[in-house]
Amino acid sequence: MMPMKFETSFTDSAMIFHLISLEQCVEFSSLTLEEIMPSVATPVYHPSLYKSYVLLLPLGSEAVRDRIVTDIRLSIDIGAQKRAALLLVVLRRLLFDYPDARARASARVR
Repeated sequence: MMPMKFETSFTDSAMIFHLISLEQCVEFSSLTLEEIMPSVATPVYHPSLYKSYVLLLPLGSEAVRDRIVTDIRLSIDIGAQKRAALLLVVLRRLLFDYPDARARASARVR
């Protein structure tokens, strides 16, 4: 098994946030590349939004991942591209911080 490569270039106020790559995000979530690509403009990272999802971890990391994916899709559906982009950053951070939230393509459902 090859080691995973992680991006470390997302900065905000002299802090570096470790995120998984977009390709890994597709692999570990039920999102498709088509859903992610309209949202690639990286917004300002909001730690409070991330923390609001982390508070849901007692439900299980996979449930939190699914909640974020649903929120991304809903944002895309209503045309809220900036919100979808922000949620994508939150998802990438969650998948980096909580590897057990990662679903393989064979386990995904849409």
